[in-house]
Amino acid sequence: MTELPISKVFFFLSSFLLISSVVFGQGTASDTAFLTKANTYARNIYSQSIGDQAGLYNGVEYRGFPIRNTDEGHPFFLSDDWIEGSVIYDGEEYSGVAIQYDIINDKVVIEQPYSHFKLELISEKIKSFSLPGHAFVRLLQNTNDSSLSTGFYEVLYNGSVKVLAKRRKHTNQILDPGKITIQYIENDKLFIYKKGRFYTVKSKLSALSVFNDLKKEIRKFIRKNNINFRKERDHSMVLVARFYDESGKQP
Repeated sequence: MTELPISKVFFFLSSFLLISSVVFGQGTASDTAFLTKANTYARNIYSQSIGDQAGLYNGVEYRGFPIRNTDEGHPFFLSDDWIEGSVIYDGEEYSGVAIQYDIINDKVVIEQPYSHFKLELISEKIKSFSLPGHAFVRLLQNTNDSSLSTGFYEVLYNGSVKVLAKRRKHTNQILDPGKITIQYIENDKLFIYKKGRFYTVKSKLSALSVFNDLKKEIRKFIRKNNINFRKERDHSMVLVARFYDESGKQP
């Protein structure tokens, strides 16, 4: 990927000024000075227009996926359209940002508001970001615990124990005569964080294994509230984690 220079935003202005210098005279020192001043002025206008968000638009150009009409789904979380959210980037918080979250490549993509280029933010500079109803943080893999890799995780529950989701999709290619179809298939992964460790959880049994010190009480809670892990796995994990927290009995 190549850096997306700010000069692209002013391509048409610079081209117009360059043509003008050719039409109205040969290249002279005054022409060069005029072009330099014009570009500086354009950059200043651009910086003023985006205000305090100038530091956000310094990622790389997002190449993305060649989406075809025959494809099923898309590589993004929630929607392939822009979603307004916020991000803490390079130590600064930005709100009202147009975001797409590519969950195949685990990349946060934003829209440059004037050129409409897609920018891929530098992951190492992102502390967290949020979309309506969804909050994500960037976590680093612990050398002593390989169950969780470096990347962005949605925080579903944030108590003394935590429930995290790794939003993922993978592709499946279908070859038909004269047609190629790419399927984008969701394949999320859930984690429970307890006492300094991350546990991968897939079902009621794995959740009970993590909370084995309150297994009997949690089984009763699940039955009483008709909690269905197969139909609502994320929500079920959150309910069980909250019950564990609020029970006040865990050591």
